Amino acid sequence: MLNDHPPIFIVGAPRSGTTLLRSFLAASDEIAIPPESHFLVYLFHRYRGRLERWTPADTTRVLRDVVIDAHFLDWKLPAVLVWEEAEREPPTSFAEAITCPHRAFARREGKRWWGDKTPHYLFALGELDEMFPQMRVVHLVRDGRDVACSHLDLRGRGEGWVAPSTPSVAAWWRASLRTARRLAPRFGDRYLELRYEDLVADPERYVETLCDFAGLTYSQAMITERSTRIVVSDDPIFARANQAVDRKARNWRDELSKTQIVQFEAVAGDELERHGYALSGNHGTALERTAARVRGEAFITWRTARRWSRQQAHRYAKPVARSKQKLRTRAARARAGQDPA
Repeated sequence: MLNDHPPIFIVGAPRSGTTLLRSFLAASDEIAIPPESHFLVYLFHRYRGRLERWTPADTTRVLRDVVIDAHFLDWKLPAVLVWEEAEREPPTSFAEAITCPHRAFARREGKRWWGDKTPHYLFALGELDEMFPQMRVVHLVRDGRDVACSHLDLRGRGEGWVAPSTPSVAAWWRASLRTARRLAPRFGDRYLELRYEDLVADPERYVETLCDFAGLTYSQAMITERSTRIVVSDDPIFARANQAVDRKARNWRDELSKTQIVQFEAVAGDELERHGYALSGNHGTALERTAARVRGEAFITWRTARRWSRQQAHRYAKPVARSKQKLRTRAARARAGQDPA
């Protein structure tokens, strides 16, 4: 099989700089990492009842689900290559079937191995470990206040998936780090945590560390040729990855208001300190701190409930889940100016 190497999963709190990390690995001659997938986990729940009795018909069904997924469209990978991959080495399990798109992407790139960069998978590492028992996890941590700047900027530009407020970002970021810390022992030496700030300050050192961890061959070209070898994309997120490594995209001291800093640190100050990020020293009022914590907890409770309900829908209400998936795909095609049929 094309991927005889443990897959690498890059995860982190959303907007933590995982695209930059992906760009380094994408410049390797050995591994291909497509844009975010998202479909691995929700399809795992959709087909969970079939895992122990997998058939060729199941492979056909799951790949049909994949090739109409809105995120898969971002890969710019012809669906026929996915079907050819399945014919080349017919899958005998869900895990083998669901990796056909990744293997096809790697084959098109002329790479031997595949990885994945989907930050949200941090909350699904248990499911991924069931699928890929030898997988490696790279968890990228970034100062949560810089993460908040990115969320708030995108929210102001109409992006609906990001957190709507500073307390919400703080709660999401804190939950991400706590989830990673809880699950890390499960992976042992298959888990590596890196800091975004360290990666930017000394990319050669930390990319080499990453390669040692992942079993890849490090080369200076992964640093110097990163911007020319990354997959071409019109997405502004990927465009930013092509900029100079030493450019700091965000600075919370300049972008966040005094109130927003108080709100973030009231919710997630303990995690900031745990990861070596100094607090501002601005404590605000007791009322500001309490209100921020209440808003943050409400947001993360809602997100947790939504994630659980979606899992149940994929498992027990498949027609409804597929209908919603088709609607999202049509909307994505319309935004891209493609034929929505």
